[in-house]
Amino acid sequence: QKGQPAVVDITKLPKWVRDYFAFHAETRRKFPSKELFTNPAAPKVLVRTCLGLCGGLNDRLGQLPLDLYVANTTGRILLVHWSRPHPLESFLVPNLINW
Repeated sequence: QKGQPAVVDITKLPKWVRDYFAFHAETRRKFPSKELFTNPAAPKVLVRTCLGLCGGLNDRLGQLPLDLYVANTTGRILLVHWSRPHPLESFLVPNLINW
């Protein structure tokens, strides 16, 4: 329905993706907010960002499947951050992963 978050059947996703979602959620609970960056026990992070000239949507999000795979295989938390020309949250809302 309009205005309602989309319901996603994660059972159709590959097991490694489901496992990563669980790892990501548990880690974000264990290390809330800045603790993910300041607590020595927190895992490393992988940040998708745009620091210079950024093109369209594919330039910004096209590598996310690879980023997710790399984060999973290296035990890192995947985060997405950019603010140009507007914060990503103005267009996309975190759902299964709190990026």
